[in-house]
Amino acid sequence: MNTLLDAVRTGRCDLVTSLITPLTDHERRAHLPELTALRAEARAWDWRRRWDAEPTLRALHLAGAGCHTG
Repeated sequence: MNTLLDAVRTGRCDLVTSLITPLTDHERRAHLPELTALRAEARAWDWRRRWDAEPTLRALHLAGAGCHTG
C-alpha cells in the first residue's frame, strides 16, 4: 500500500507533511496520479458525507500542494 495515500484517506495532515518533506521532486511528482484519482473519487462523494470527508479533503489539498513541485 501507499503510505502517503493512506495518510491522506485518513485525514492525517501531520503525517502527510512528514511523509512529503523528505521526498525528492521526482518522488513527489510520482504521487500525483494517485492523488488526482482520489480527487476525482472525492468529487463523486455524496454531499451528506461532506462532514466525514472534510479531514480527507484537507489532507488531499495539502498533499497536492506538496507534490506539485512547479
